[in-house]
Amino acid sequence: MMRNVQRVNQNASRPILDSKQLAVVNAKNKRLIVEAPAGFGKTSTMISMISYWVESGMLPHYKKILCLSFSVSAATRMKDSITEHFAEQFTQKSPMHQIIVTNFHGFCRMVLRKYGHLIGIQNIEKTDTVDINSVKISMNGNRKTIDLMLDLESDIKSGKLSVKGLMSRSSTYVSGIMSLFIPRNQITYDGIIIMVLHLFQQFPTIRSDYQHIFYSLCVDEFQDTNILGWSLIQILLCDSSRFIAFGDQMQQIYRFQGALPNLIDQLIEKEYSYIRLETNYRFASNPDMLAMDSALRKYKDAPGHYSAELRIPIQLIFGNTVSDEGTEIISNIHKIQKDNPKATFAILVGSRSFSTDKLIRIFQNEFDTMDATFNTEDEEFVAFQSECLTLFESTFQKLPLIRQRIASFLSKVEESILPGSNIESYMKLLKGLLMYTVEKVSVHSRREHVVSVLEAGALRRSLSEVDSEITVSTIHGAKGLEWDYVFIANFEQLEFPAYPEMQKLNIKPWSEKIQVTNDNEEAVKEILNKLYVAFSRAKQQVYFAYAGERFNKTGKSNKANLSVLASLPFLKKTFV
Repeated sequence: MMRNVQRVNQNASRPILDSKQLAVVNAKNKRLIVEAPAGFGKTSTMISMISYWVESGMLPHYKKILCLSFSVSAATRMKDSITEHFAEQFTQKSPMHQIIVTNFHGFCRMVLRKYGHLIGIQNIEKTDTVDINSVKISMNGNRKTIDLMLDLESDIKSGKLSVKGLMSRSSTYVSGIMSLFIPRNQITYDGIIIMVLHLFQQFPTIRSDYQHIFYSLCVDEFQDTNILGWSLIQILLCDSSRFIAFGDQMQQIYRFQGALPNLIDQLIEKEYSYIRLETNYRFASNPDMLAMDSALRKYKDAPGHYSAELRIPIQLIFGNTVSDEGTEIISNIHKIQKDNPKATFAILVGSRSFSTDKLIRIFQNEFDTMDATFNTEDEEFVAFQSECLTLFESTFQKLPLIRQRIASFLSKVEESILPGSNIESYMKLLKGLLMYTVEKVSVHSRREHVVSVLEAGALRRSLSEVDSEITVSTIHGAKGLEWDYVFIANFEQLEFPAYPEMQKLNIKPWSEKIQVTNDNEEAVKEILNKLYVAFSRAKQQVYFAYAGERFNKTGKSNKANLSVLASLPFLKKTFV
């Protein structure tokens, strides 16, 4: 068996897997959780595992593998990696027809496309995805139903619903979809999954067909799974199918979107098998980054009882003013570019603020800058994606999406969209999405790919496709992406951590360290997750930049203090 696995990986980027990766590939367990931190070879492991199932004959020719992910972009990256590997590995007949790679909503759209007519959804392709709040004014006579639907969506986002609780309350939501939305050729984003759960309940034979067609369910970004995704997984599993989940509890920063807290730990307690990848390939040649990755994890395991074994230097950049901070960051970027002209750069911030806006203006005067600090829930961005979706579907209803048509479509969008503060950034993302689609997605799947991204409100995930000298993004917006060099800017109290985070941590603007108690331990773990995600976006080096001033909500300059996170017990402050 070991010989077969190594043969499968002869042409992979890392020909020989380490012992933990091989343990995943060789695992016989029907239910397996794989803890896969950033840079630990998750993609290689997943591809090798699937490849082994195919080459060893474990995957019957009449079965399929379903690979699911939290986001459209993660699913696309996964599909690209698997497709590229099999194109090299199987020169005759590729097994890709047995592998379905999509996100949760993409899979549910596939189900509704085939069986939606059984529950009154005649054509999901011509059904617009809408937000309840955007249409509730026109449904005044049905306020009670709308309020109940909104209550359920709110509870889904809270992460506190159980599968049983969701299913017991979904009937009212289903009724609302069928009576208020479907007659208008509309459906809600949550409704896409809820209607599939309803379909499987109403038609057990269809559910059984799906359960038995899949040899295995492989889920990526498992730590971000909400109750809708988990309910779908539960209903698709049967005794004969495998379930392999890849995730990292330390990268869970989407609690505010309903990610189920501690789901990985709960399943391990329920006797799911567990393997943790242990080799950090990303930071293998950088001892300080490697040590910081390890220390962050150890500290999170027991923040109130951590004993620092060593002090790891962090690279600090200081400016007396925000302008000085920006100038220092620019100077450091230029130094790096002299030695590495092809290096990629990101400036990450905890949130959009007056200080962030000032930094962006400074960077824009020096570099071609992608400003990605907007919120994905901003009305302007939601409306932009909705308008793009309408225009795209009408433009490419019969025409294929090809490179020669991109420029004219972008012009059409610019003519149709009202001016806004972030339109330039949105247009860069749209261009990135379209260019990626024509370069990477097969012609017959291009329309579906673009529609799925815009419907999911996931255009921001095309950030990696934007061609710019530097990217400025929030930490949440950067998750799943990576750059050679990352500057974590505004590394000050009230910025990172922000005021609401400081309240949960029970610290003041002048606090020099965090006192961990039973009351704030969960908040400490959440801010560590955020710090870890920011830090691990860097492939080569991370810098922490701060200023002696910050701007409040009214734009007034106030004295600022270095973030309390710089005083974590395992860190040693060093200045660049």
